[in-house]
Amino acid sequence: MVIDKISIESSQCNRDYSISGVRLISMCFIVVCHLMQRDCFASDVFGGHIEWAFWFNVGVQMFLFISGFLYGKKDRIAAIVFYKKSFPKLLIDYYIFIIPMLLLMIWSPLMSIDKYDIWSLLTLSGTVPGLEHLWFVPTILFCYLLVPVFSEIINAVDKHGNVVFIKSHLNILIHRYVLLIWNY
Repeated sequence: MVIDKISIESSQCNRDYSISGVRLISMCFIVVCHLMQRDCFASDVFGGHIEWAFWFNVGVQMFLFISGFLYGKKDRIAAIVFYKKSFPKLLIDYYIFIIPMLLLMIWSPLMSIDKYDIWSLLTLSGTVPGLEHLWFVPTILFCYLLVPVFSEIINAVDKHGNVVFIKSHLNILIHRYVLLIWNY
């Protein structure tokens, strides 16, 4: 009992509240962005609220940055163990949602769905019409694929200061790639 209490207290002492603060800000940005994209949000007849929404459209990118930062602090990430742990966390929830949606889409007289649509939903390359907010699932999976690769690259570099150089350049490259994808 004493050991459990000590481990809980020590884990709370090591908590970085700045990360929690950035998570809270990211979550608020996502909510505000979605609210501003609604037609009924503002009485602006020129649609200015839509332009303001894109100022807050960085919440998901902030979450990805936080994840990369936290994974970057780990010494070594074993690829197989990481994939076995990370992918099911995301994919189980996705398929629990998408399979009933697929059945509803197949049986619905209001929607037409073909084999390509079914295949794209099952392989994470498509979204349910009207529920396009699942776009981030393949993005997260892609980032999960890269985490062990970058961990190996960073651990393979000599310890004479090149690690900081490589981390900063990989960070820049990843963010440019992610932003490039989201702009299209």
